[in-house]
Amino acid sequence: MMRLAHSKWRVIGDHTAEPSEPLRVRAGDLLGFERRPTEWQGWVWCADRRGHTGWVPENWVAIEGDTCKMRRDYTSLELTVCKGEMLVVHETESGWAWAENSRGAQGWVPLECIEKLPAEQVWYAGYGSNLNRQRFLCYILGGRPALGRRDHRGSKDTTPPTEDRILTVKHRLYFALPEGGTGTKNWGPGGVAFIETESDQSAETICRMWRITGEQYEDVRKQEGLTWYDKEIALGEADGIPILTVSHGRRPEHTVAPSPAYLKTIATGLKETAGLSNEEIAIYLLDKAGIEGGMRKHEIIEMLADLA
Repeated sequence: MMRLAHSKWRVIGDHTAEPSEPLRVRAGDLLGFERRPTEWQGWVWCADRRGHTGWVPENWVAIEGDTCKMRRDYTSLELTVCKGEMLVVHETESGWAWAENSRGAQGWVPLECIEKLPAEQVWYAGYGSNLNRQRFLCYILGGRPALGRRDHRGSKDTTPPTEDRILTVKHRLYFALPEGGTGTKNWGPGGVAFIETESDQSAETICRMWRITGEQYEDVRKQEGLTWYDKEIALGEADGIPILTVSHGRRPEHTVAPSPAYLKTIATGLKETAGLSNEEIAIYLLDKAGIEGGMRKHEIIEMLADLA
């Protein structure tokens, strides 16, 4: 499972694990499934060939008629926890967390029973418009992106990032609009950037890490929007500090090309972060879903012609 570096949590409410035998399946397994009523959105009831049953995250399966195929290994094992315990959370999914207690026992716990303790410092990895210094600082200092249409309130702590670095990650970049529509209030018509939540060794996505406080990170997340950017992704550590970013938990079916304003904001960030030329930026973006097949290299270069 994907380990969250920003992972220290406190139990605020007791939870008793279900006593029944948990469902244990592997990536590629075929399961029967049905949509049973449940208070937890994003979960489907599944049964394996041996008759073992349990709730499975819908994001983890590919539904094919009345069956589904597991995208990854999974167990429905729950963890019994008591108020006051400290946990390490490895992953969150649709209202639940895969957690580990001080004795090394692991299992699923409802998010409503635990609270995250903020890290003192975080590297926040921007891969879209947050590659751009002026744009990212709007989340810290407040203000409007140079090519944007909305003002941001900024963070409670307006201290600028103490450092920034380039980072390349194995998560594929794409452009989309999770809730449909034609655009965003900030950037106008067009999609915005996301990365796949699962790693892909063939992917090469350029990020810019911003060293900020844990409190600032939470403020940035709120301003990004917890509906579209609902999935925290751990990208490792640097100097003992967790590297985190956010994306959409479930890739939308339809990708959407970004607006010229958004693309130029990213391009400026790529110049600042990686020193890329307009031609190199065009080559980098051409194979990204949302742009691939819809824009040509010379069109991107022409769009960026007025950038220094």
